[in-house]
Amino acid sequence: MERDVELMISFTIENKTVNVFQSENNNKPVIYLNTFDNEGEQIFQNLQKLNCPDFTLIEISNLQWNSDMVPWDTPPIFENTAPLNGGADDYIKILIERIIPEAEKVIKGKPVWNGIAGTLLLDYLQYMLFIRLMCSLVLQVCQALCGFRELRIIYSLMI
Repeated sequence: MERDVELMISFTIENKTVNVFQSENNNKPVIYLNTFDNEGEQIFQNLQKLNCPDFTLIEISNLQWNSDMVPWDTPPIFENTAPLNGGADDYIKILIERIIPEAEKVIKGKPVWNGIAGTLLLDYLQYMLFIRLMCSLVLQVCQALCGFRELRIIYSLMI
């Protein structure tokens, strides 16, 4: 059963675009998804086609991947590319102090648990989990998320 994406609520915080794809009912899990190319709607629709349990998906896009997703400064990885500057702490602060509280104002009820997912961000997700963010579930998904060829649960802890 495919849900209507008209239930989406959008807002911007610190130049990050946040799209909230609502659960159908109150008090359901919430998954925060960092996206590269605004894949949130497609991912949400594909999850519905797979008859996933009811949940809210909160997509965060317009990230500065060479900063927001990098915990520390790193020289260029490839020739003729820019260095990576460690802006992950700043992004985590925005996520925890601004994005999550704002998103929780518009979701139905209270989250029964929070999760975070991303595309091939194992190191960043583990860093975020252990440094700052208390999530119940951390997922690593490959670029083929929309086809669900790979989905790994990295960490699961009911809080």
